[in-house]
Amino acid sequence: MPETDLMPSIEKFYGLASKGQLQLAECSDCKAKYATPKTVCPKCLSTKMRFIPSTGSGKIVSYTVIHVPPIGFQEKAPYILGIVELQEGPRLLGLINGVKPEEAKVGQRVKFAAEPAKTAEWPTWARLSFTPE
Repeated sequence: MPETDLMPSIEKFYGLASKGQLQLAECSDCKAKYATPKTVCPKCLSTKMRFIPSTGSGKIVSYTVIHVPPIGFQEKAPYILGIVELQEGPRLLGLINGVKPEEAKVGQRVKFAAEPAKTAEWPTWARLSFTPE
């Protein structure tokens, strides 16, 4: 695969996520890992970034329950939006599905499970989500 195919981009990130593949951005120089694509490493300023696969496993480190949702999410309310610390270290914001709002807790183990976009309206990319392990 040509090197340019490995370069992280937001389109590739969400394209792979919609197929159930969570990828992290990793700096080839300092090995720092990031949950979302970067073209420059914030740690060492290298431009040698690439995608690496994530296990998709992690734990909830913070969350909130959304009762008044934006357009496109009304059918989900109330729903949980959480920050998940992935096994590899980076943190990622996503929906927490399969958990009742009153049963969510910090430290709960979850795994990646993207939801494909259902319409051509915003958001057109997969929704990043997690379910209990």
